[in-house]
Amino acid sequence: MAELGRLGSGASCGIFVGMWLSLVSLPLWFFQGAILFPVSPELLLAPSGVGTAGLLAGAYFTFRRPDRRLALFLIPCALTHLFVAIAGHFSNALDWNSEHQDLANSVVNVFLLAQLVITLGLVYKTRAVLKPALGFALFNICYAFFGGFLSVMALTGNWI
Repeated sequence: MAELGRLGSGASCGIFVGMWLSLVSLPLWFFQGAILFPVSPELLLAPSGVGTAGLLAGAYFTFRRPDRRLALFLIPCALTHLFVAIAGHFSNALDWNSEHQDLANSVVNVFLLAQLVITLGLVYKTRAVLKPALGFALFNICYAFFGGFLSVMALTGNWI
């Protein structure tokens, strides 16, 4: 745990990195991957393509049958941005070895499980408008997965 004392290379730099990853890199890389997925079907781009398809389907069905409760699906998206910002703030906090990789993976797995529970709860709450709810749920789960992947890279400093 002594390594955790050197979280980031300074408070201002960590905050900048976290905000940059959350507000610019996460949406940019996610939707860029969705554009490239049909051209270059790599497994790494699959969540982007599938999630964007879910977002478009949810938006289409929302325009056909609007419901204010569907705005609740912004909550998991905001939580993903918050998680990536926090992980970016603590960038390079964990050295890349098996012990710290397991810690980073555990943190991300807890986040993904929480996102899944929240998203399924929102689908249940908005079951009256199930088609757009399922589209937005698919987007949120894929977006959280992509954000978790980005967070592990930020925490360990092992960028691909």
